[in-house]
Amino acid sequence: MRAAHDGFFDDYSQSAEVKARILLALQTLQIYIDRLAPVRDQLIALNTENRFGV
Repeated sequence: MRAAHDGFFDDYSQSAEVKARILLALQTLQIYIDRLAPVRDQLIALNTENRFGV
């Protein structure tokens, strides 16, 4: 991790920047969750149809 310790513990003047970066990361993850939900459902269906794998 790039200077994670510094951003959270040493320099509080950058806290707005750190919060913005965290928010961006969370929003990115939410997009992945939304887009990959159908894929996850399809994989679960395959697993239940073929209980012992390929």
